[in-house]
Amino acid sequence: MDLVVVKLLLVERFWIIFPELSIVKIDQDFYYKIKVICLFEERLKTNYDHPFAFDTDLLIEHMNKLINFESIDEPVYDYEKSYEK
Repeated sequence: MDLVVVKLLLVERFWIIFPELSIVKIDQDFYYKIKVICLFEERLKTNYDHPFAFDTDLLIEHMNKLINFESIDEPVYDYEKSYEK
């Protein structure tokens, strides 16, 4: 079974097993660093599995806000154009 499928199944199970908890799912894929400046061909060479591909600082900032019950503007990643909207 694919690792991504396993992760999704685990998340679904948490929601079923712990319905009384407020569980928030954050998609790390939405936190890819913006690549608008680069040519499309250059973006294709990027290793999107590498930790440097993510805006981890923004992700941590958003997690801290959520822990403190503050709202966030979650980024939306455009997979067709390979950059953040």
